[in-house]
Amino acid sequence: MTIDPDTAKLGRTPGLDEEHFAHDGLITKHPVRAVALAALRPMPGQTLWDLGTGAGSVAVEWNPHPTGRNPPTVVP
Repeated sequence: MTIDPDTAKLGRTPGLDEEHFAHDGLITKHPVRAVALAALRPMPGQTLWDLGTGAGSVAVEWNPHPTGRNPPTVVP
């Protein structure tokens, strides 16, 4: 296995473009996610319970640790 060097790197600020998510069009838009996450102010080690609130895109962006946002892509 190797790490794929062509994998896109994501910024550390919340509000990723929708193109970074696999979705069917029903997703919280990036400006709304950015505002929600700014208000929540996630810190390392905190837990978010995302209970049936939608597509889960806010929960995906919750992890503030850079390795959580940019896990290495492994290619077999």
